[in-house]
Amino acid sequence: MEEWRTAITQLLSTLTVFGQIFILITLTLYLFSRRHFSIIQKKISPHSFKLAFIVALMATFGSLFYSDVAGLTPCMLCWYQRIFIYPQVIFLGLAIYRREKVILPYSMTLAGIAATISAVHYYEQITYNPLIPCASIGYSVSCTERFFMTFGYITIPLMAMTASLLILTLLFLVKSKKA
Repeated sequence: MEEWRTAITQLLSTLTVFGQIFILITLTLYLFSRRHFSIIQKKISPHSFKLAFIVALMATFGSLFYSDVAGLTPCMLCWYQRIFIYPQVIFLGLAIYRREKVILPYSMTLAGIAATISAVHYYEQITYNPLIPCASIGYSVSCTERFFMTFGYITIPLMAMTASLLILTLLFLVKSKKA
């Protein structure tokens, strides 16, 4: 089992790095080169909902793998992050099936809230300074507990934050195209 967990963690960590690179490139081009941003936007925005759906699906399966298969107990902030990511699979799936973009502001809002919770959670893990004392509630492991740290900085909350920001970035490509 440990070999599977290590392999899946390496895969998800690598995908996290690629997601972070995409987010940074997109943000940099949006801020400094609108011409190059529009090129990426034209190529990716027709597929943004499908890509965001894949990201949400992988984040959902990843969180379920860590809790239900690998046996890592989720903390309170992990549960809150899940509350905002899990519905994305359904919302984005329906948007793809029905070819509707009406879900855009709602999905972006959920992703933004999930990213914010993940950022707080990651801060707590890195600094061991709990802003919200998870373990004091009594039913949760500490939010500062790190089950692993890949590449010297990637933890589960950072994976969740990257997934949320990636969904937000992909949907922003669609939204900014209309503006």
